[in-house]
Amino acid sequence: MSFRMFLLAGLLLFFEAFARGQLPPSDQDVKAAYLLNFARFTDWQNPGDANRPLVIGVLGVDPFGEILEQVIGRRLAKNRPITIRRYKNIQEVEACHILYISASEKNRLSAILKYVSGQSVLTVSDIATFLDAGGCIGFITFNQKVAFEVNLVAVQSSNLKIDAPLLQVARTVRAR
Repeated sequence: MSFRMFLLAGLLLFFEAFARGQLPPSDQDVKAAYLLNFARFTDWQNPGDANRPLVIGVLGVDPFGEILEQVIGRRLAKNRPITIRRYKNIQEVEACHILYISASEKNRLSAILKYVSGQSVLTVSDIATFLDAGGCIGFITFNQKVAFEVNLVAVQSSNLKIDAPLLQVARTVRAR
């Protein structure tokens, strides 16, 4: 099965719950599902981490509430359990694999990216200037749907590797 079909099947299963008379998925539901897939299709180059949970952190005002826990549940990424942590400031962030940077942190974005620079942290945000500032994955709205763009230079400088099928699903991949 091709990756696109696999991803489509996964998203269809995710949205099936909403088809049973519930409201359609919110943008935050979709972003949470993407965060799970980012965890599944990114390789961290720290072999010592293989036995530890994969940590998804949310920095700043949390736009997800309980949605992230509902979407992640007890699912695994790279055969590892996933832990969700919330941080009020960048100094609290440690041992984080994926860091979602909330829009509330827009004015501190460059300091945050500098703080995680050189660490194997996949940074994700929906701040409009995120990729230009050096972030790894930026959420966008395209045709009234949540999509994402990838800054491959930032990903590589974070010593990460995103699997090719995930890059194929990205709306845009910046290679320079």
